[in-house]
Amino acid sequence: MHTFVSNEEIEKRDKKKREALSPVAEKIQSGLFSYIQQCLSAAENHHMDKVRPVLEDCLRRKKGEYDDAKLEKIKQLNGAELYLKHSGMKARAAKSWIKEVILPGGKKPWGVDPTPIPDLPDPVEDSIIAEEIEIARQHYAVQGVAPTEEEISEVVKMRLDAIRATTMKKAKKVASRMEKKIKDNFTESDFESEVTKFIDDVVTYPFAVLKGPTVENKKRLAYTGNEFKPTVVVEPKTSTRRISPFDFYFSPDATNLEEGYCIEKMRLSKADLQAMKNIPGCSSEKIEEVLKAWSEAPKADDFNEGTRKALENRETQATRVAGSNDDRATAYEYWGTVEANDLNDWAGKQIATPDSVVDVSAIMIGDKVIKAILNPNPLGKKIYYLTSYEEQTDSIMGNGVIQLMAPIQDAMNAVMRALIDNVGFASGPQVIEDLDRIHPSQLKTAHKIWPRKIWLTQSAYGSTSSPIDFQQPKIITDQLMRVLTRLEQYSDDHTGIPAYTYGNESVGGAGETASGLSMLLNAASKGIRQVIGNIGKNVIRPRIEAEYTWLMLYDKDTSIKGDCQISARGLLAEVMREEIQNKRQMFISQFITPEVVMQIIGQEGVEKIVRKHFDELEMDDVLPPEGTPQPALPAEAGQVPEGQAA
Repeated sequence: MHTFVSNEEIEKRDKKKREALSPVAEKIQSGLFSYIQQCLSAAENHHMDKVRPVLEDCLRRKKGEYDDAKLEKIKQLNGAELYLKHSGMKARAAKSWIKEVILPGGKKPWGVDPTPIPDLPDPVEDSIIAEEIEIARQHYAVQGVAPTEEEISEVVKMRLDAIRATTMKKAKKVASRMEKKIKDNFTESDFESEVTKFIDDVVTYPFAVLKGPTVENKKRLAYTGNEFKPTVVVEPKTSTRRISPFDFYFSPDATNLEEGYCIEKMRLSKADLQAMKNIPGCSSEKIEEVLKAWSEAPKADDFNEGTRKALENRETQATRVAGSNDDRATAYEYWGTVEANDLNDWAGKQIATPDSVVDVSAIMIGDKVIKAILNPNPLGKKIYYLTSYEEQTDSIMGNGVIQLMAPIQDAMNAVMRALIDNVGFASGPQVIEDLDRIHPSQLKTAHKIWPRKIWLTQSAYGSTSSPIDFQQPKIITDQLMRVLTRLEQYSDDHTGIPAYTYGNESVGGAGETASGLSMLLNAASKGIRQVIGNIGKNVIRPRIEAEYTWLMLYDKDTSIKGDCQISARGLLAEVMREEIQNKRQMFISQFITPEVVMQIIGQEGVEKIVRKHFDELEMDDVLPPEGTPQPALPAEAGQVPEGQAA
């Protein structure tokens, strides 16, 4: 049996539950739980009051739905309830454009490179200097003439340069192996899928969040033995996750993620908690207490989830069928600073320097902290990465495409409703009847008209007007359409996503020519470059750097470890790659021929170009090793080899 409850009633009920839980922190006036609970209360209240209403409005606008108050006013006027989903179309176009750059098919706009000057260990340099001094001493003993200090210094420099050149070659191979390892980890953890969801959040909400690396025990099939029997192997793997802005809380006064604390609202099942028992930093005792009192644990949809779930087309308390309850518990993962003494008291041993403040990661369910560890990142950085489509200075929250479109979307809806209403009014005549002139026998059907209807009328004393009059309302759709067209142009300017970037053929002026359209695309890309820059700087690059740091610290494969740096290869340049490619093709077709290329760079230069392109296509394994003698070029047609008669 279905039980229906309004969203407003659910919100009130959830608010009472939240207020009822607020005294929980008073049970423990000090300690790790008390501090995290205080932070959670402040961040959650800020989220509910300042953040969630904006998120719900963005989601509602993207879906093309009016809020209840607006819809009620429209119904009171008997107006059209049409919602022109222009915001959603702009958001989809922006998402497609950004994804094409961030996740280009078959390519990765990032890489791992060795540092420009590989560092040599001090013992290596010291030994070279000592060797050269000894050689100079022996030379003096034999020849009676010692080399000058400048000569010794020059020899040492030459030897160090030679070693560094060899080291650079080795470093490039190490960086290549590290790059492939990171790519393999990303492939196995559905990195592209999670980044795609993240990009959707970027264009929809005032901020978007990506999380990683998180370590998860994952199963895979391994084939062992002579018969190659499949065996299930459990291995720790890093993963990347997109975090919904609805589930991400941050310090109310923070201007960036590294300032203050942040908290993620999680949903954990019994199986999740069972798997956490053997993870370092988790308290098996506290987890067992939660499992024994599972029915009392706060469930995943206890607080203020009605409106969100309805907008996401998920089951809510108002529409739940008996037996379909989500049995996961609500947990909160805290990343920030705590008192070292509180952490040591919780662990029952000293894991941090007493009387200090330390960065930690902790998970709390109800009134129990089930996990607490020191931040595994050596620099104390969090594993969350946040950015916005349009960033705002000194604020974590920026603006998404939906927000930028909001005032224009409202105006477009108003114009479209007026247009539909006008078409409806003008589709037929307005009828005016003088009931005193209508024959009594037709009063019952006086409000109905049909073709060739016969009207029976009667005389009325002193009346000279027609008993029935028809007035045709004026249709003004042309004027309304012009207003709508102008609003669409405003939406292009406000969002930085012009209509011609996603296939709209109605491009006049310069856009009617190929070169003119190229200029327009170049101008339009300036806005999207800023967005790509935000994502690359704040999310993609630090996420890859975090993966590199984790592999350097915890991976057992020493062949991938070296002095490397993460580079966002072509992340911004990808925006203009088509225009650049067209210019290159035009230049090559006009000036460059194979003969000119061979005269300028020779066969060795051609080989370098081929190797670079094959490396980008990840097909370098089909090429022979560097330094392999190259076969002689075939003689040109009509050319007679030396020593032969014509």
